[in-house]
Amino acid sequence: YVRGMNRLFDGLKQNIPDFDHFVVSNDDVEFFGTDWGPAFVAMFDTLWPDDGLGVIELLAHDKCAHYMSRRALFDEQFAGKLADPAYTMYCSDTELLSRLRDMGRHRWIHTPDHWPGTVCIHHEVTDAVRYTTRCWYHHDIATYNQRAETNGWPKVISKS
Repeated sequence: YVRGMNRLFDGLKQNIPDFDHFVVSNDDVEFFGTDWGPAFVAMFDTLWPDDGLGVIELLAHDKCAHYMSRRALFDEQFAGKLADPAYTMYCSDTELLSRLRDMGRHRWIHTPDHWPGTVCIHHEVTDAVRYTTRCWYHHDIATYNQRAETNGWPKVISKS
């Protein structure tokens, strides 16, 4: 997952060198509504007036896995990576959320004056592939929790 996210981002940079805004999501997400993309693009300068760089989460206030952002934020603040290579599958989004909140760069738009609700639904698929990746679950949580302790982020409680 982490390697794939980063390779896709690198491929986007190589194939469309001047892109700016982008959306990250999973293959088990359903989007609805119309014109939310242009509406969210227009919000970046209002939400972050100093430079227009941040992450607008599309699903829920406590998530950072289905979002719109800008290339410059990840190039400048995250060494050009969408997901931290310290992780394999789990918790890269949890660390990203913690880091973005520390920076004041994470928002979930849910009020009627911005956008009337969430623009997507996550249908978590529980198939054999999902269960295969669980072998990394406890390792990634341990990595996050160690880093969380150092940085003052909330720890993740492991679910067996």
